[in-house]
Order: sequence, then structure tokens, then C-alpha cells
Amino acid sequence: MIKPLATICIPTTRFSHTIYDCLDSLEKQTNTSFRVILIVRRKSSTLVSQTKTYSFPLIIFKQKHHGLVGAMNDGLGNVSTDLFIRIDDDVITDKGWFNHIINPFSDQKVGAVTGPTLVDPRRLKERDIFSFLKPIEKNPLLNKIIIEYLYENRLYNVSTFLKSGVFTLGSNFKNHLPKKSKIVNNLEACNFALRTQLLKGLGGFDQLFSRGLGEYHEADIAFKIQEAGYQIMFHPQAIIHHNIKRGSSKTRSDAYHRIQNFICFYKRHFDIDTLDTLIRFSTNLFLQNCYYVYTGLKRKDMSQLGSIPGTLKGLFTTGKNI
Repeated sequence: MIKPLATICIPTTRFSHTIYDCLDSLEKQTNTSFRVILIVRRKSSTLVSQTKTYSFPLIIFKQKHHGLVGAMNDGLGNVSTDLFIRIDDDVITDKGWFNHIINPFSDQKVGAVTGPTLVDPRRLKERDIFSFLKPIEKNPLLNKIIIEYLYENRLYNVSTFLKSGVFTLGSNFKNHLPKKSKIVNNLEACNFALRTQLLKGLGGFDQLFSRGLGEYHEADIAFKIQEAGYQIMFHPQAIIHHNIKRGSSKTRSDAYHRIQNFICFYKRHFDIDTLDTLIRFSTNLFLQNCYYVYTGLKRKDMSQLGSIPGTLKGLFTTGKNI
């Protein structure tokens, strides 16, 4: 039996058609030289009994460590293939996705590969960050502060963190994808591949970011990969379709820890060594808190106000591990 080239790790809490749609799309790949690991919060006999027979090895095991970061490290501990790949349980992969995401690794300078995470325009509006885009673009003052200053007029670039700590949004839009592969500095959270030994050598994903929703653990490892001397490539044809379900009437929980994750990531990987950088970072942080306060008051979710003490703790805690 030929050894698989990669292991695809999928953290999941779902016992619905979405995970099977995801697995079915993997079955349709032009190259199925991979194994799949499902990391579940509880091992469900229903999930096991309903799982179809696939041409690739499928392993299901119960998550041992806390949160999304814990699930990813649990998966990593069971990976023996050269490549580690992460996708979400609510994505559909394009037919040639696997070949496109592994091909750039023929260049030994490449440590990670990421690709488009396309979202249907109707579903895109259900995410707050995107629902606010049109009002921002139409307001001259907000446009100047957010689009021109924070985003440096690069809002629709792909997979790029900018000096203020914002990341560009182009990977979600088909008409903003580059024609060719390009070097970037960020990993799209539900569509990336890494060299397994490199990831293990860097200590896996930092459990510090398991707070809140686990945000910035992918960004943290992306910057560590670059600091280790490797490149991150964005392949415009390594496409997944992200079928997000969250409605805009809902807020994401734990603003207290989410804002701390951002500050920790920024402190680790950005140098605030000029007045310009300080102002950009401060403006970003201020606007994030404005967003949390606004959504908290609008939706009567006072937990969102936790971003304020979270910001203060993050800023005034010494060291980079907040």
C-alpha cells in the first residue's frame, strides 16, 4: 500500500449532513493520496455507523485537549505523513483542491500553503465584518480611516496581515483572487497545509490561543514558520467553499479573551518601533472595542463589553504571553 502524502485533520462537533458533504467532496478529488482524521468532542456511534466507505483511510477519535487548538494538536499527534492539512467541517473542496495545495511543496523553501475560502455572497452578508463593509466604503470618514489607513488600500489582497494588525479579505471573493501563486504572510483558517515535521518542530499550535474561539493560533504559527526561514504560498486554485451558518443576529462569545489573543499575537510578531505603527495598532484596537461595545448594546449581550478589561489586561501584562 502506498503511503499517503498528507493527513487532513477536521475538527468537528457536527453530526449532520455538513460533515458528510465535506467528506464526499474529498472523495471526488482527482488525487486521493491522503488520510482523513475527524477529531470529535465525543465519539458518536451515530457518526461512526453513518459514515460511508471512502477510498481514503478515515479515522475518528475523541478530542482529548481543550478547544479548537487542542483538537488541532490532538490531530497533529496522530500525523505521520509528510504534510498536515487543516480544513473545517463545513467546507466543500473543489475537485482539484488537494493537488493544488500540495504541489507548491516541491519547492523546499515553502513551509506552508493556503488558498481561497470562497463564501456565497448571501452567506457572506451574515458575517459582521462583511456586513459592515458597504457602510464603511460609503462613509468618507470611515473609508479614509479603515480602508485607506488601517488596510493601506489593500482590503481585498489575499492572506496578508498589515502593520495595524488587520488581515486582508480577498480570499473570500473569487474576483479578487490572483492569477498565479504568490507569497503571503497569513494562513486562511479553514484551508491550509504545513510540513508536518516543521509544525512539530515549532511545538505545534500554541495552546495559549485556546482561549475564546481559538483565534490567531493559525496566524501565530504562520509567523513562526516565516521566522524559521520558510515561505507561505497562496495558491489561487486550492479552492474550498465555506458554507458558514452563523447569522448576523448572533454574536461570537468571549470578547474578553478574543481581544487578548489579538494583543498577544501582535506583541509577539510585530515591533511597535515607530509612531506610525503605534498609531495604526492603537486605532485598530480602539475600533475593535467600538465594534464589541456596539454589538453588545445593540444585541443586549453585555459579555461583549468584556473586550474593555480584556484590552487593559492584554496591554498592561508584561511579556508576550498574556
